[in-house]
Amino acid sequence: MDEARSHEWLNRAGVFPEIEGFMFAIQDQVIATRNYRRVILKEDVQDKCRRCGTKGETIQHILNGCATLAPQAYKERHDSVGKILHLELKKKIYGPKSTTTQYYEYTPESVIENKTHLLYWDRTILSDKEAIHNRPDITVFDKEKKKVQFIDMAIPSPNNMQTVYAEKIRKYGELARQVKRLWNAEEVVIIPIIISSNGLIHKELMTGLKKIGLPAYLCVKLQKAVIIRSCSLVREFLGEL
Repeated sequence: MDEARSHEWLNRAGVFPEIEGFMFAIQDQVIATRNYRRVILKEDVQDKCRRCGTKGETIQHILNGCATLAPQAYKERHDSVGKILHLELKKKIYGPKSTTTQYYEYTPESVIENKTHLLYWDRTILSDKEAIHNRPDITVFDKEKKKVQFIDMAIPSPNNMQTVYAEKIRKYGELARQVKRLWNAEEVVIIPIIISSNGLIHKELMTGLKKIGLPAYLCVKLQKAVIIRSCSLVREFLGEL
């Protein structure tokens, strides 16, 4: 974890006090989940998840482990980070005036291409020898520098950040080797973008933004998007929306 960056949202994100306070409660694990009510408050309640019914309803389970939330809620949170990055990359390729759309209203195009760059969003990359993992969240090909970047986002639990980071590097290794040969690239770089579901910043995130060529201030914007989505997700789960 990048401790300094992980706390930066408190000074620079501009979130409402209600969101800030609710995220503190999430981080301190004092949310009234069924598990909290049974173990801490000593209430006579069943602590199985009210959605999936298979595991204990802890705050960690709600944020990252509920199978019924994965297809929509977790994906929307994940894509909110991807949309910010894709939008900034589009501006980088076509110029800052190419779009004025806010990320939460933005629908990324599957393919954007000009004379210097090729930009994919959630697109399968074909190769002569099929790679098991062949669909990075974002693929950037700098035609002039002959450089390919696979950008893949994840919003894991705080305890799983490093494991997820290493897994991203590992799983795209075969695809990177094939693309380097097939696209005649001089370099293929795998760039995981990892922010925990409660807003902690992975220690390599800033390095990743630098490799992509995007400004450091985006870190807070990405973090804010995750925090807002996680708070909304928990509130909706508990029936507070």
